[in-house]
Amino acid sequence: EGGVDDSTSELSLPEFVCLLLRCSKVRYDHLTLSSAFRALMENHVIPYAVQDAGLHIREALSRNKRVRHVSYMYRKKVAGLFQKYVAVGHKLDEWRGIKVDKNSNLLSIAAWFQMITDLGLNE
Repeated sequence: EGGVDDSTSELSLPEFVCLLLRCSKVRYDHLTLSSAFRALMENHVIPYAVQDAGLHIREALSRNKRVRHVSYMYRKKVAGLFQKYVAVGHKLDEWRGIKVDKNSNLLSIAAWFQMITDLGLNE
C-alpha cells in the first residue's frame, strides 16, 4: 500500500506544477515567482525535456473521434495561432540576445511564457 507501483504515488498535473513553482521560488528566492519559474524551466527542465510533445496529441487523436473532429474543424485557427506564437518567440529570443533559427517551427520557452501571459494564466 502506497508503494512505488501504487498509482496514488504519482503526481497529478496540478501537483507537479505546484511542485515546480515551489522549487523555483526556493532556488531563485531573490526573483519574483514568475521570473523564478522561468529561470527554473530554462535552466533545469527544458534542457532535459526531450520527449516528443506531439505524441500525446497524436494518441488522443487516434483514440477519440470527437477530438479528431474538433482538431479537423479548427485546424487552420490552431495552426495560425501556433505560428503567431512561434514568431513572437523568435522576436522575444532575439531581443534577449538568443540566436534564432528563422526556419524553426518550434515554440520557444519565451513564446510559451508569452502565450501564458496573454491568456492571463500567470501571476
